[in-house]
Amino acid sequence: MRENLLDRIDDLADRVLAGEVVFFVGAGFSYDTEKNSAERLVGRLLARFYALHQVLTDKVRWLVDDDKVRDNAEALRKGLIATFNLDRHMKECGLAPERSEPKDWVKNEGLAREKIISGLAREYYVLNDWMCNAYGEMLDHMLGQAMTGQAKRTIQTELAAADRHFLDLLKSKDETSDLEPVDLNRLRLLTSPSRGKALFLDTMGFRQPEVMGGDPDNRDFVRVIESYSERLLPRHHLLARLAREGLCPTLITTNFDLLLEGAYRLAGFQPRRGPAGEEAIVREAAASRHADLDAKPGADRPCFPPTRWPSYERITRAHQYYYRPSRGRFSGGPPTEEKTADTPPTLKGGQQAASIVKIHGCAETYRHACDGPSEESGTLAEVLSSLVFTFREIQNWRQDSWSRDLLLTLLRTRTMVFCGYSTADPVLHDTFRTVYEEMASRFKHHAFAETSKRRQEDAPAFFLASARSREFHALEVLRSASQAIGVNRVSLTEHPNYLEFFYRDDDHRRFPNLDEVLSWLVHRVYRLRQRQALESELRGIATLLMKEGGVESGAVRRIIESFDKLCEAERKSVKETTLARVEDGDAIRSAAERARIALERVTGWTVHFHPRLLREFALAELRLRKGYVGTQEIKPLRGTPWYFAAGENFGWTAWGVVVELALRRIATHLISNNAGDWRDPRHWHPPGPWIETCPGNFPVVDLSLDEDCVSPVRIVIRHRELDEPVSATVENDGLPRRRITWNLTLDRLPWSRVEGDDLTPDAESLWAWASGADSDGKDVPAAGKDWYEKLSEAVKPEYLFKAEGGRS
Repeated sequence: MRENLLDRIDDLADRVLAGEVVFFVGAGFSYDTEKNSAERLVGRLLARFYALHQVLTDKVRWLVDDDKVRDNAEALRKGLIATFNLDRHMKECGLAPERSEPKDWVKNEGLAREKIISGLAREYYVLNDWMCNAYGEMLDHMLGQAMTGQAKRTIQTELAAADRHFLDLLKSKDETSDLEPVDLNRLRLLTSPSRGKALFLDTMGFRQPEVMGGDPDNRDFVRVIESYSERLLPRHHLLARLAREGLCPTLITTNFDLLLEGAYRLAGFQPRRGPAGEEAIVREAAASRHADLDAKPGADRPCFPPTRWPSYERITRAHQYYYRPSRGRFSGGPPTEEKTADTPPTLKGGQQAASIVKIHGCAETYRHACDGPSEESGTLAEVLSSLVFTFREIQNWRQDSWSRDLLLTLLRTRTMVFCGYSTADPVLHDTFRTVYEEMASRFKHHAFAETSKRRQEDAPAFFLASARSREFHALEVLRSASQAIGVNRVSLTEHPNYLEFFYRDDDHRRFPNLDEVLSWLVHRVYRLRQRQALESELRGIATLLMKEGGVESGAVRRIIESFDKLCEAERKSVKETTLARVEDGDAIRSAAERARIALERVTGWTVHFHPRLLREFALAELRLRKGYVGTQEIKPLRGTPWYFAAGENFGWTAWGVVVELALRRIATHLISNNAGDWRDPRHWHPPGPWIETCPGNFPVVDLSLDEDCVSPVRIVIRHRELDEPVSATVENDGLPRRRITWNLTLDRLPWSRVEGDDLTPDAESLWAWASGADSDGKDVPAAGKDWYEKLSEAVKPEYLFKAEGGRS
């Protein structure tokens, strides 16, 4: 990564740790996974429009005034062409606008189709407005007729066939699903203005999981995971982790999809439950895609360890902020009925909840409203009015006072990080700049003395943007943000807080992509969190775990200094991955792959190892809290990706650093007889060391001893009472690994080894290795010498493992 990018991410990490950052997520954030681009959605809208047009203009017997209806439908088709200047694209491709149909657009390799759809995508909000009205007029013609049941079925059959035909002609390369069939019975229940909007949303795929996937409100955690398949990317999980840490509890998004909610659920958040949540549980039980009706309430809810931030709430309308602990408690109504064993569990009281604020609405809220009105979602008409999609709705967004006032307050008091959002829509863009310009005028009015010392990079805004092009609207917002803090001269073409990334489908797979930028950001935040833990809790946790004697101040100081040197070495390692300016595509891809691997080796400690280690400690404590021998409630958590925050227990977090430092020094001795640097995160390039973390259900580290040892040694850390014995070997990517298990017991959390297990280090041995004088650790610490000799003997390639004890 470039030096300036690392510096800006370090600055952003400091702000995240201070709790002053709010992420503003836009459509580009999810483009890499669901591919719901403007071009794809425009293709769906056009296909449905031409399907309705064909059905209304054909000779059909169910129309009372068929000539008038046909004339109106034809007028809409011509109006579409004239309003959006589609005739210009048609003429450029040699087509006659008055007779041109979608089947003609696909000629000449679809040149006309591409031009028409691209042109409409640039006027997305205006097209949405026009289509909602056009759909409404066409539906009024259909639903205004007195039709028999057979006539309705005939119409819907013809519409379904026309939908398939036109979607095949107009769909984008990313289209993978059909249009949802038109439900005339449901649409008939709506008033005329709402019908077109409802059909518009159905056409966009709001009710189709294959278009907007995920079922975040399902109480069955396994089904939540299955509903997202491969849709969730590291970026979604990383933002969920920051929320789980309590550092970024509020997130703003204009997206309608359910990917963020899915990442929050998989991180361990529960949907915040109240009366509305209980209604959702009943609704889930009645739907085939949700939990079994015969299942006991709460049976599928995982038994997560208690945390400070156990729940999240999705905010789409103002009333959802008014959380009521129990029905009737503040309204003078009747007391709440006494709960029984079968009452669905709720999250009540003073618990903190993270918020996903969806200022333009949510697909899941629309799905719930289609199933029937509820306190949570309101009526379908209310939900339709809250979904911001059309040009008129964008213009009226400022009248939605709750979301407007919330956004204004956050802009004035927090650092806003725009992810995948161009700030191009005129109303929001004007809102951002107006707030920052107001701040600038107040700053000048007070004439602060430090004005001249202000820098552009101190601006309360960052922008994560595609490197494909320079976003004018984003740069203007950043310029305004710099002026808001008193910077007088701001560059028109550059800004230090404009952070570029490449899309995952980039032709040359260039580095970094958005996931990698956020991965490094969260890594730096995690390291800062660990530094806090070392300062505040290292001495305390070490004193608790040591069986004899106290903890020397010098040892504490050396561990903190070693950790600081490690963080600096990691930064240097990532900095060295700066890509050379090469033009050859293969050279670009090769350099990007090297940089990507180098980054993964560094961030693996905070993405995989430390979160898994803290999970292990949390599960052990949960077992002690439960107070029984069985492990049925704990076992299901092993294979799920829930996250235990580093801020939940600073003592455990500090001890995790001790374990990492000890592992690095031990690996250096085992691999190269002290010839390498224990801080080095590089991959195995003999004779250099190899120590690499790996994903999995346990905290895992792989070691390769030398170039003749083709089968790495895997060290696994686990509490023996929580699981069945594990196998002696395991394969990852086809490479067999011999396993050594460090078996812990519940006697003294977080670290107490099983009695008689010579291959598991005790707390004193780890402390001695981690706190050794930093001279590359040339001397084996006396406190850990006996254990180290047994370990070094056990990892020899010719050693035969048994399936018991520490060699499991």
